[in-house]
Amino acid sequence: MSSSDTTRITAPILRRSPLMGFSLCVILVLAAPGEAAEDHGKAATDSEEARRIEAIYSERCASCHDAATGRTPPRTALLFVPPPVIRRALSEGSMQPMAAGLSTEQIHGLSTHLSAMKDRPPQSSPAPCDAPTKSADWSPEARSGWSSTSRDGANTRFQPSPGFGAEDVPKLELAWVLGIPGGAPGSPVVSAGRLFVSTGAGEILSLDARRGCTLWSFSHDRIVRTLTLGTTRDTGSDPLVLFADDLGQAWALDARTGELRWKTRVEDHPLNRATAAPSIHDGRVFVTMSSIEDPLTHDPGHACCSSRGSVTALDASNGNILWKQYSVAKEPVPVAQTSLTTPARSSPAGGSIYTPLAVDAARGVVYASTAEAYTEEDAQGAYSVIAFDMQTGARRWERQFLPSPGDRQKVCAEIVGTDCRNVFSMGTSVTIHQARDPEGSDSGGASDLLLVGQKWGYVYALDPDRDGALVWKRRIARGSDMGGIMYGLADDGDTIFVPVSDLYAELPHEPGDLVALDPADGSLRWRATQPEARCSWGQDESCVGAQSAAPTAIPGVVFTSAWDGFVRAHSSRTGKVIWEFDTGRRFDAINGTAQGGQISAYPIQVVDGHVYVTSGASSMARPGNALLVFAIPD
Repeated sequence: MSSSDTTRITAPILRRSPLMGFSLCVILVLAAPGEAAEDHGKAATDSEEARRIEAIYSERCASCHDAATGRTPPRTALLFVPPPVIRRALSEGSMQPMAAGLSTEQIHGLSTHLSAMKDRPPQSSPAPCDAPTKSADWSPEARSGWSSTSRDGANTRFQPSPGFGAEDVPKLELAWVLGIPGGAPGSPVVSAGRLFVSTGAGEILSLDARRGCTLWSFSHDRIVRTLTLGTTRDTGSDPLVLFADDLGQAWALDARTGELRWKTRVEDHPLNRATAAPSIHDGRVFVTMSSIEDPLTHDPGHACCSSRGSVTALDASNGNILWKQYSVAKEPVPVAQTSLTTPARSSPAGGSIYTPLAVDAARGVVYASTAEAYTEEDAQGAYSVIAFDMQTGARRWERQFLPSPGDRQKVCAEIVGTDCRNVFSMGTSVTIHQARDPEGSDSGGASDLLLVGQKWGYVYALDPDRDGALVWKRRIARGSDMGGIMYGLADDGDTIFVPVSDLYAELPHEPGDLVALDPADGSLRWRATQPEARCSWGQDESCVGAQSAAPTAIPGVVFTSAWDGFVRAHSSRTGKVIWEFDTGRRFDAINGTAQGGQISAYPIQVVDGHVYVTSGASSMARPGNALLVFAIPD
């Protein structure tokens, strides 16, 4: 792809304010080649330097990346790779032969020229622990931890034993802050007195959860967002740290020592990525795949489309693949040949799985919620909830959530700016609501519900025992390409808490709000209006109150976070805000400084009297690297 080509694709891809959504805004930085995100060195910001760097690309890289085949990523895919990852590939990794003879400055310039991601100055990890950490309890009975993105396999994001009461929440104070080296890819997991977090510097860090000192680190040099911990019940021996990366590889580390246990490639498509953490149950690890082909569908030079979401089951003891299923079961086939003006096209494709699976142990299935189709063909398996048999991978059932073609056009006319494709994606992971009898114990599963939110603005309740039959639905948001409803719900057993994004809402409508629903019938219990956005970085177009991050519930309280950098605690009975804190600023950290930003995807973790908030992850407009830890002062 030439410099002129790079400029040409800007207009069709950028459909929103340049400071808003990740997939919609990332191409903005290519309006002038070389103007990548801010960086700590001198990037190629003037046209002469940009031409020099582009000449290096043309000489060393273009022959492969401009006509990518096999596992070689096309140039547009490199937009989504942080500069440090590109630099490591050029200086230490597989691209080292192509970079032979280049200076450090040239490699740095090339990495920032090709990437749309923020380039952060190097930052050290916290100091090693100077005293032994209390012996970890990895038994299944140690239930106060937060061992996965959603805390449990049902994706409830509910902590029944927070270590403090609802009446204590207004007393929460900042205890310490970690500056996550290289930026914050996602949120941590916390269990057995240890905190595990992926860094933008290509590492997994194991820290003492109360003090923040380093127990061990593991370098993988890839892009890894979130992690999952497997207890000895699931692994059969050692507790494992599980994750997957941007090359389609699944990894398992010994949680005690950081030693690599196994690594398995589960995906070969160069545009596929793992964005959700793996799930684990009964000796099986389930790895999902998303894709970055969505924004590339708006590039007229892209040979659209061939990537599909998938679920792969692995043996937890050795990483061997047990089965793999694609969300869109039908393989892509050519539908148009290359012409003088357009590339070849294939179909069907899409159905990315970018949120965690739900694990239904009672029924022996995992539930995936899928995103949009990438082509004009509304592929079966996209826009859906799919139940996969845990043992065999067979589809037990699937249910697609698309309006009729006529209604679809009406909906898209109401929702300003949508491409009428992305807006019907399933926005959240599936939450398994377990019905309870009047005494508060589980009712045996007969009345369980599956709850899922859609970017269109609907919440659906499905019957898991009738092939996902619709029980009720309720529209609580206007909807948009960035939600509507995004990432996840919270379920405290009595109430369903739903964050509202509506990022692109136009007056008189405002983004934000938190909605509480009755799980039995979807009726509204209360709606908490988002306070007017006020941002530490100023009142620019990135200062919005959208709530797309998944909420977290404890008894009596639900925690939310927003694009304006604020984290808030609401009464779960009334929705009233009882505590708030602005994370979107700079902090003194235990390892230097940390910069907060927008909070737009991941839930808060509440473990053993501490509240862990990651600020600036999954944001292009206001990225950060701050992990803030709150506690009740003695």
